[in-house]
Amino acid sequence: MCDAPRDLYVYICNTYILQYTFCNFVKYIYILQYTFHKLQYTFRIYLLSLDITKPFIMKNTLLLLLFLYSAFGIAQPKMELTPGGFPAIEISNPPVPLQNMMDSARYWADTYNKKNGADVYDVTSNSLKIDALKDNAFFYRNRGETYSFKIRYTLVVEFKEKTYRLSLRVKEILDNDEKLVNTTIADYFTSEGKLKEGFDDVKPSMEDTANAIVSSFSNNLAR
Repeated sequence: MCDAPRDLYVYICNTYILQYTFCNFVKYIYILQYTFHKLQYTFRIYLLSLDITKPFIMKNTLLLLLFLYSAFGIAQPKMELTPGGFPAIEISNPPVPLQNMMDSARYWADTYNKKNGADVYDVTSNSLKIDALKDNAFFYRNRGETYSFKIRYTLVVEFKEKTYRLSLRVKEILDNDEKLVNTTIADYFTSEGKLKEGFDDVKPSMEDTANAIVSSFSNNLAR
């Protein structure tokens, strides 16, 4: 009696199990990334409440942040702020069809930006753009006062054969009353590309926000 049909059935079952396991693994990685970036932002807010005259508190808090960065920082390409904005990054596609990823991108735009709303436009068969407002996007401190700002951003998404490309552009900077601030990202940097004095928190806080957006988007794609 030929065992070929049975062997084929076993092979198909094993392939399905492996694919299902891999999909779940990717999903949990994205969840960890998203949770990590939420923790980063929470710790930065916590740092603002600390008395910087207490070295013990500062030392141990910074050591904990360093551990979190080293533990999870290599899991996904990071958005890094430059005077010209955020260079685009590429991330491996989850094992789902292109149309599912496009649908997930639209769904994410509506749910992640539910509070302030979002516009999805320039939609093609494999790309789209999302415009939205992000509260508490970054901050800096001056003479003991903390100044936080919102941003209007565009997330450009392009799906390729094996990866997808994300580009985050800061279109406008607004104060907490949503009044336009007459500055750009480049205004916080010197001509040599270094942060100007007094704006040390701009880059890390903006990067935390950008990476939280990217992690949330990527986690949604893997569902």
